[in-house]
Amino acid sequence: MKKVNKFKLLAAGLLIGVAFWLLGSDFFTFMIWWEILWILGLVFMPITAQIFKGFDDNGWMNSKVIAIVICGYGVWILTSIKVVHFTTLSSVVITTLCGGSSIAYGIYGKQRKVFPWKHMELVYWEEVIFFVVFLLWTYMAGFHPAAHGTEKYMDFGFMKSMMRSTTLPSEDMWYAGKAFNYYYGGQYFAVFLTKLTGTKVEITYNLMRTMIAAFAFVLPFSLVRQMLKDKLGKRGRAWITDFGGILAGLSVSMSGNLHYIIYGKIFTLLGIREDYWFPSTTRFIGFDPPVTGDETIHEFPSYSFVLGDLHAHVINVFFGNLKRYLNSTDMKPSDMRTGIKWSVVQWIELLLTAVLISLPFHLQFKSVMVQGIGIVKIHTAFYQFCVLWAFPLLICGLFVVSTLIKNRNFTNKKNRNLFYKINVSDLYGVVLSLCAMGLILIPEIIYVRDIYEKTAPRANTMFKLTYQAYILFALMMSYILVFFVADRIKILQETKLDNRYEKKVRLSKVQITVGGMAIILLISTCGYFVNATTNWFTGFPLKNKYQTLNATAYIENAIPEDAAAIRWLNKNITGQPTVLEACGDSYKDYDNRVSAMTGLPTVLGWYVHEWLWRNNLDEENKRRTDVETIYTSTDKKEVQELLDKYEVNYIFIGSCEYQKYEGVNVALLSSLGEIVFKKENTMIVKL
Repeated sequence: MKKVNKFKLLAAGLLIGVAFWLLGSDFFTFMIWWEILWILGLVFMPITAQIFKGFDDNGWMNSKVIAIVICGYGVWILTSIKVVHFTTLSSVVITTLCGGSSIAYGIYGKQRKVFPWKHMELVYWEEVIFFVVFLLWTYMAGFHPAAHGTEKYMDFGFMKSMMRSTTLPSEDMWYAGKAFNYYYGGQYFAVFLTKLTGTKVEITYNLMRTMIAAFAFVLPFSLVRQMLKDKLGKRGRAWITDFGGILAGLSVSMSGNLHYIIYGKIFTLLGIREDYWFPSTTRFIGFDPPVTGDETIHEFPSYSFVLGDLHAHVINVFFGNLKRYLNSTDMKPSDMRTGIKWSVVQWIELLLTAVLISLPFHLQFKSVMVQGIGIVKIHTAFYQFCVLWAFPLLICGLFVVSTLIKNRNFTNKKNRNLFYKINVSDLYGVVLSLCAMGLILIPEIIYVRDIYEKTAPRANTMFKLTYQAYILFALMMSYILVFFVADRIKILQETKLDNRYEKKVRLSKVQITVGGMAIILLISTCGYFVNATTNWFTGFPLKNKYQTLNATAYIENAIPEDAAAIRWLNKNITGQPTVLEACGDSYKDYDNRVSAMTGLPTVLGWYVHEWLWRNNLDEENKRRTDVETIYTSTDKKEVQELLDKYEVNYIFIGSCEYQKYEGVNVALLSSLGEIVFKKENTMIVKL
């Protein structure tokens, strides 16, 4: 035992040493986050162990997430209702109180099985897996760390704004005088952990997404491993359940879909396609070939983790209650009614709880993005639907049908109990599979109407729903395929020596072959991850190409004069005074780089995004005109009145302003206050 412990300590020390060697100056922030996650997970085990008491590891990895959610929500709710300020101190105090409550629950609740002492080997290796995957993603992020491109300006701007703010929601950096009118949960939790640990947002912007990517591997590992163990029972050897867990981790966090196999490999090899660019797998329907009025989005985790955007993106209890109340040989009609009754009660409880928990957000949120529900007019081409979903639909569909047929038990003509004696893992799998199927079918029937309705009516609906479907399918395919092959191998071993089962032996061999090929196909989709990282993370894995995790360092070379001015603002300005900069267009290079990189509000930022969030084009257009007037007018009185109207404290004059507005009146603007920064043509005027 001592030798084993020494080996484990040596392995842990080696991993830490490798992390130090790879990450350099980013190592300490990485370790601070890993350590706080470890401590929080440990402290919240009394609560987690109660929720995951059927798991071998008592939910060890889930405890980290539960801790972040409870503590982060505690800080958010108390800040939102104006009880505390959103500061490092309040984050530490509230987290300490929440952690103390968890410990007290464990002590006074007299819980005896808080820690999985019999399965500490599993806990150790789960922690190793988490550390390794967290380190891998973090190291890769250092090859493309810039908060620049796609919606990174928005994500980083949200984080910088909340870092500056002591209230929630904080001020919209792209709409001075107004708070965020968009969901900001993902960015909030990143800022909460940043304030809690006293680290820098320029680093943790990237660290948050790499942490999520690590959880996206280890949590599926824990779930599917346990499902397989519960399903296989004594037949389940450790390597089988572990393999299933690893396959689930890969499938959720690092796989692609058959589009990569067909278009990225087969068509490329056959010369039908000359090249393959990894984002095309997420922009297939409506783009290839182009379909006017039906541009869609069907992203999945590995794409998001590689790209680096930091967006915020429940299984119902109905079937569980049916099993609970019908699990008897003398099932009566009243049992069915009882199961349905309690399901309805729990649905209502869940809805009310969700409403109460999110009420402070909704009271401050003006719902203008959604204009109702529309009926889909242009549907996905059948072959495109098959390219994206045929593989998981075939696997999960066959599983659902076979499970329900196998477990049907008609005790009388009036009642049909499809859930009698069904294995809990299978029951859970059926529910997840049906949910996934529903999520991919809904965008073929209805969509949520928004400002993109003319060109991309289904885009947001498909994006939000199929993203979750992808995760559910990935979990279930791993569970189904590994169990199927393991079960057929066991059958083959039991029957191959008996001539009476010759047909069964042949069938089992065919099934094992088919199942094995399906597993290989599923694993092969992880080639998408390899392709994406090769294309996106330039220089990876060469250590001398590692740039650091700093999300803002790129601007020093991209726009050096502006970078120096932005650095001055971050160093010298506290709070959130308004800084005027040129109005920007969504996704355009360096537009609204000042507000995004500082979190300081400007009069108007990304035009289309603010249109989506507020749906008030009259006000937006007015602001855009006023900003241009301020920069170009020769009427000092008019300019001063507009500056007063928007309570502008600083005027930023730099590369984008000269590009956007012909004839920027530098002389007039500089005469309105004090020039507090100047480098070449870039200056900041304090009013």
